[in-house]
Amino acid sequence: MHKAVILLVKANNRESALTQAREFLEEYKEVWDWYVIGGRYTQLLSKHFNSFMEKAKAICPELSEEYIITSKLEEHKNEFQSLWLSLGGTGLNPYANHYECPKNGNDDDVVYLCECIDIVREWQQTIKTAKEEEEKAKKWLEKNDYNMYGYALKKAGNLYQQNFCSNTNIYNVDSFNYSIPKDMENYYAVMIDMHH
Repeated sequence: MHKAVILLVKANNRESALTQAREFLEEYKEVWDWYVIGGRYTQLLSKHFNSFMEKAKAICPELSEEYIITSKLEEHKNEFQSLWLSLGGTGLNPYANHYECPKNGNDDDVVYLCECIDIVREWQQTIKTAKEEEEKAKKWLEKNDYNMYGYALKKAGNLYQQNFCSNTNIYNVDSFNYSIPKDMENYYAVMIDMHH
């Protein structure tokens, strides 16, 4: 299972942000099989991402469907790359083979937090998110499904505690919680593709 996580890291430059993100993830290497910078979530932090996704549907209408046919991505790969570059994107486009991503990700996989703050805010988990999971747990309890009840309750507990876990969307490695710093100066957002 792949999981996207945005790590928030205070650093002096991109290389330092990458180093700190990797050092943080080192503690969790027993939990995750592997991780890569960007991976199948490459370019999601780019200011060009949403525009690209909309315009890519004109090239390949099948992208509107819930499941994307890999052969269609291959068929239109040059058009997707041209579109991405025409919008001002750099590196590989979001539909490019994620295994081709450079070791340190594409340019837009490690960016200043202030440049992608709207995306990070969309992904941020809050007490409301934890309460929603708690409500799901109660519904499983009503159905006497104790396995799912336990799963949902554990998920809610991790969200209330703001633990770094498989349910985390964003994580501030300096404050060890889900908070977005008020002063974003020198903060980077690092897109991680984790596999469990």
